[in-house]
Amino acid sequence: MLGSTGKRTQEKRLGEYATEIRRTQGWRKDQGYDALWGKLREMYQGELNVANLDASEDAIAVNMAFSTINVMFPSVSQGQPNVEVRANDPSNEPQAVLVEEILNFAWDHWHFQPQFRMAAKDFLMFGHGWVKVGWNFTDEEQETSDEEREVEFDTLSAQADEAAVTDPANASALPTNEDIFANLSTTKTVTVEDQPFVDHVSILDILVNPEATSMHDLRWIAQRVRRPLEEAKRDENYASGARGKLSGAHSTFDTATDPRTDGNLVAERGKMVEIWEFYDLVDAVMAVFTLEDGKNFLVKPTKMPFLFGHPFVQMRNYDIPDMFYPMGDLEQLWPLQQELNKTRSDMMNFRAAYARKYLVRAGALQRGDVEKLISKTDGEIIQVENDNVNLEDIVVPVPINNLDPGLFNWSHQITSDIQEVSGVSEYTRGGGGGRRTATEAALIQDAMNARSGEKLMIVEQTASEVMRKVLQVMQQFLTGPQVARTFGADGSQKWLPYDRESIRGEFDFSVEAGSTQPNNETFRRQNAIALMNVMMPFVDGGIIDPQELAKHILSEGFSIRTPEKFFQQEAPQPQPVQPPRTPGTLPGAQGLYTPQPTAAEAQDEEQQSAIQGVPPELMNQLMNQNGVSPMV
Repeated sequence: MLGSTGKRTQEKRLGEYATEIRRTQGWRKDQGYDALWGKLREMYQGELNVANLDASEDAIAVNMAFSTINVMFPSVSQGQPNVEVRANDPSNEPQAVLVEEILNFAWDHWHFQPQFRMAAKDFLMFGHGWVKVGWNFTDEEQETSDEEREVEFDTLSAQADEAAVTDPANASALPTNEDIFANLSTTKTVTVEDQPFVDHVSILDILVNPEATSMHDLRWIAQRVRRPLEEAKRDENYASGARGKLSGAHSTFDTATDPRTDGNLVAERGKMVEIWEFYDLVDAVMAVFTLEDGKNFLVKPTKMPFLFGHPFVQMRNYDIPDMFYPMGDLEQLWPLQQELNKTRSDMMNFRAAYARKYLVRAGALQRGDVEKLISKTDGEIIQVENDNVNLEDIVVPVPINNLDPGLFNWSHQITSDIQEVSGVSEYTRGGGGGRRTATEAALIQDAMNARSGEKLMIVEQTASEVMRKVLQVMQQFLTGPQVARTFGADGSQKWLPYDRESIRGEFDFSVEAGSTQPNNETFRRQNAIALMNVMMPFVDGGIIDPQELAKHILSEGFSIRTPEKFFQQEAPQPQPVQPPRTPGTLPGAQGLYTPQPTAAEAQDEEQQSAIQGVPPELMNQLMNQNGVSPMV
C-alpha cells in the first residue's frame, strides 16, 4: 500500500505505483469522467449527436456551446496577468519590487500566456485545467572558434612561462608550445536553456488517487507522457538498464478513450512509449517508470526535485462537495444543446417535406407542357387540345402538411434556457436582443459581470499561484546573472540585472484585478472622463494635484505611455554657487563637508547593497512606481 511503513524494495515500490495508476484509470472510466469529457469536447466542436434521427434525414448543429465558451474565455484570460508582490518582511521590500518586475517580464518573455490560456479553456469546458511549472536546463557541445582557441593558447602559454620563471629547475618538464597547441580544446559546453517553464497539461494525462477531494488531501499525483520510442531510449536522464528495455506498446494517443486520435495514428502503434512521472506525496519522492516494465524504474525514487513539492497547479471551476473533479460550464448545457439540435433538424426536415407537388392529367397536355408548368418564366402559355376535359381537372395540387409553428417557439425556448443556465445573454454574445433601453442593457451586463466575476477571481488566483512557483524554481535553480526588461516613468526601456541572491525572501502574490480582462478602450475612456469630471471640484480647491490627475487620465484612459511630454516644462531655477572647500575646514564652517554615516544610514546602505547590480536611482524609481518608500 502507498505510504506503508517499513523498508521496501524498488520492485515492490514500482508494483505499488503501477497498481495505483491502473486502479485510478479503472475508477475514472467507471465513473464516466473520460466519456463525459469526450462528449463535451465533441459538443464544443459542433459534432452531431442527434438521437432518433433517420440516416436519410437532414441534421444540423446550432453550436451554442461554442459561442458560450468563446464569450467567457476572452473575458477572463485575454489580458496578461499583472502580478503584484508584497514582502512578508519589511526588510525585503526592495527585493519585492525587483521580483515583481522580474515575474511580469518572465511571463511575457518566456511565453507563459499561451500555455496558461489553454488551461483556462479547459477550466471553462471541462471544469478544471492543469498547469505545470518547472525548470529547463539544456546544454550541448559546440565547436570552439579559432579566436577562442587562440585565447586558450595564450593563457596556457603564459601560465607555462610563469611556472618556468617560478621554478626553473622543473622548466624542462613543462609543456612546449607545440604540446599546448596539440591539446587545445576542440569543443565547449554551451548552455542552451536555463530558465523556468509553464506548460499546459491535458486533463487526460493527469491522475490522482481516487480518494482525494481537493488538491489539499492528495496522496499522489502522476502525469502521463508519451514519447517516441527511439527518443526515450537515447535520453541519458533515464537509467541505462531500464531504457534499454523500453518497448513501444502504444500509439500516439489511446484510440479507445482519447478524442485527439484519428485513424491515421493507428499506424504509429508500437513506435510510442507511455511514461509516468509519479509524485509520491506521502514519502515525498518522485519516480519515473512505465507500466510494462514491472521491475525497473527509468528514474529511481528520489527526493522531490522541487522544494515546494509537486509542480502542478489546478484551475477549478464549479466545485462539487466531496468530489475532486469540478463541473464545467458545458456539462449543464449538454441536454439542452442536444434538444436544440434535434428541434432545428426537425425544422429542416419539415421544410423539405413542405415542397409543393402537383397531379397532372397526362392525356390533356402536350410534350413540354410539364416543363412549362415548373418553369420560372413568367407569362408562358400552355395549350390544352382536349376540349372535353375541365381545365380544373388537368392540374391539381397535392395536399401537404403545413410546418408546425410550435417548432419555432420550442427553438426559442431552448435558446432562452441555455442563456438562463449559462448566464451568457444575447448582449454578451454580440446580438441586439430586441429593443431595450440603455438602462436595461446595463442591468443585464451587470448581472453577467456578477456571474463571471467569480471565474475571473479563480483565473487571477491561479495565475498568482503559478507566479509563486515560478519564483520558487528561480530561487532554487537560477545560475549566474540574468537581466529583466522594465520601463521607466518616461516610457524608456531599462534592464534590471539580478541573480539568485537578489530575489531571495518570502513574498505574497496577487494579480491586479481586471488585468486578465480584454482592454476595452471605450470603457476606459468613459471611466477616465468620468473621473476627471468628479475630481474637478477638488482640483479647484487645491486638494488634488492637477498634473498627477492628468497623467493618470492620459495613461489609464488613453493608453499614452509618456504623458509627461504634454506638460509644459518649467525653467530650471539657478543654483547658488558654493565656494570651494579649503584644506582643514572644520565641521560647521563654510565649505563642503561630508558627514560620516550614522548607524541607521549604514543599515540602509547595507540593505541597498543586497540588491546586487541594480543602479540605486533605478531601484528608487521602481519603488516609487510601486508605492514603496525609496531607499535613502
